[in-house]
Amino acid sequence: MVQGQRHTLGGSRLTIAILAIGATLWGIAATAGTLRNGLTTSAQVSGALPGPILWTYYDTSIAPEVTTFASAGAGDDIITLINPNGSANSNLGPSAINTCAMIYVFDDDQEMGACCGCPLTPAGIETFSVENDFTSNWGISGAEGNGNSSGSIAIVAVGTNVSRVLAGPLSNGTFCPSSQSGACNSGCDPTNRPGYSVSNAANLLGSIVHNQSIRTGSGIVAIQTGLTETALFDNGGGDPTNLAYLQAQCGALVGNDTGGGICKCPRPDPDAAPSPHITAIATSTGTATATPTATPTPAGKLVFVTSSGFFGNLGGTAGGDTDCNNAASAAGLPGTYKAWLSTAAAGDNPASSFTQSTIPYVLVDNTQVAANWTALVSGTLDHAIDEDEHGTMTTQSSVWTGTNANGTAPTYPQQVLDCFGWSDQTDLAYVGSPTATNSTWSIQEGIVCNNFEPLYCFQQ
Repeated sequence: MVQGQRHTLGGSRLTIAILAIGATLWGIAATAGTLRNGLTTSAQVSGALPGPILWTYYDTSIAPEVTTFASAGAGDDIITLINPNGSANSNLGPSAINTCAMIYVFDDDQEMGACCGCPLTPAGIETFSVENDFTSNWGISGAEGNGNSSGSIAIVAVGTNVSRVLAGPLSNGTFCPSSQSGACNSGCDPTNRPGYSVSNAANLLGSIVHNQSIRTGSGIVAIQTGLTETALFDNGGGDPTNLAYLQAQCGALVGNDTGGGICKCPRPDPDAAPSPHITAIATSTGTATATPTATPTPAGKLVFVTSSGFFGNLGGTAGGDTDCNNAASAAGLPGTYKAWLSTAAAGDNPASSFTQSTIPYVLVDNTQVAANWTALVSGTLDHAIDEDEHGTMTTQSSVWTGTNANGTAPTYPQQVLDCFGWSDQTDLAYVGSPTATNSTWSIQEGIVCNNFEPLYCFQQ
């Protein structure tokens, strides 16, 4: 009995030097190239786009009886995923849209023991450790849960299927609505609640590095260890029955609220960025009484994006106005506010209902957004509306508007998209980008009204 040396990769990225060492080790024996499926050459790239569904196998075990096994694991395996979709620079094309990697991990008894949905930004790359990220929080307990050192992994590429929610009481803790389990990350929910469908609009590229040992020679048993990297198996559009099973089984696995069975995403929210703005900090006195720094006097009409998100059934534009005033009041901001929303009804849009300011529109920290109303609706802003009512940089990527950049409601040949007058969650509505300074700050794309998005609020 020979014990192989365990190599734990711990999720760190493999360097070229490590791969070179692995290749040298494999070259010691002629038989070292025959691993699992007899692969002796690198994966070939075809002219066809990859399908949205990928599969692979993992083996992190160390075979104690090397005379029994032709090959076995030698420690951790590493999966790398790349998102080849969308534009990584919103200045050169449409704004970035994340692709979700819905991940399902099975043991060698074909039992799902972990699942999670992980977001990847356009041109983004994520690296997963099988041991640290996929099997360390196994959802199957008892004797049946001990066989997760080898098995299969399914990865389904789809768009986001729930809202991305900022951290807070309305979030599940990983940037999804609080109604979703911890398996949901940044709008990617792998369960059947709400479920998803696949199409060729989303796909991922991926590979796995196997950390393996093989038996060589005869008589005196010898062990050689090394690394091989192979492409994930492309399953095209997959089997509909299996897709439904993956989502339902994941929902059952993580739905008991124990926290088990949830795998890890390297970055649960790849869009999050630290705020470059300085916020007020309470100053401690000798009597332990906090004295907050005074909010700067506004240099114009305040404008902000709400820190909270809302479903599309706002209760009309009046409901959006109420949400804006509630947010401003809670933050101690002066004045009254209206939401940048429009409907198909005559006069129900900012161009008709707003007080058109002759002084600048500014963020809470007094950064100028536009010199006046005319500049605001010109199609170009001086600065993006990217701060919330507390002066904190927003991490949201879209904002409910249903409004052209000139403050009017879209008309023919554009379709009016306003959640049926901001009263329904099944319709569509236009959203804007809070990071944009061109016309897409107000109208960028249409999304389903069951998303959870913030509002632009303007002081009147």
